[in-house]
Amino acid sequence: LHVLAKSGGTQSAGALETTLVELAQVVCNDTPKLILADELEAITEPGAGARIIAGMLRAAQQQTKTTMVLVTHLAPAILEAYGGSGLRVDGIEANGLDEHLELIVDRTPKRNCLARSTPELIVRRLVERSNGSAKDVFTDILSLF
Repeated sequence: LHVLAKSGGTQSAGALETTLVELAQVVCNDTPKLILADELEAITEPGAGARIIAGMLRAAQQQTKTTMVLVTHLAPAILEAYGGSGLRVDGIEANGLDEHLELIVDRTPKRNCLARSTPELIVRRLVERSNGSAKDVFTDILSLF
């Protein structure tokens, strides 16, 4: 079992390099393993993160006794960068806002579901809770969704 998560503190090129070297060593060996990775994209910029994760998934897929489970907000970009089949996406989706403007979330992952992201709902909540020029800003942002 290998657990990879972003470390606390400032992320730097050194943190990215260290994480990539560690992950490559894990995914490239043929020892049976389960790899759990939590938001690896946090250590670099989103576009690069998706390409890096796609490459690591390709390497892991070459090992028949390796399973890799990712928690990420970049699934569409990772799928595009991966460029093939063989990946399963399970999503946890917010279904809306309740009467108190709190997120309604079913935390049970839905198999083979690319879930809708929650930022739109967060912005909708901000529109409802703000006033003045801040409300105008949030209303404009909401229109971009």
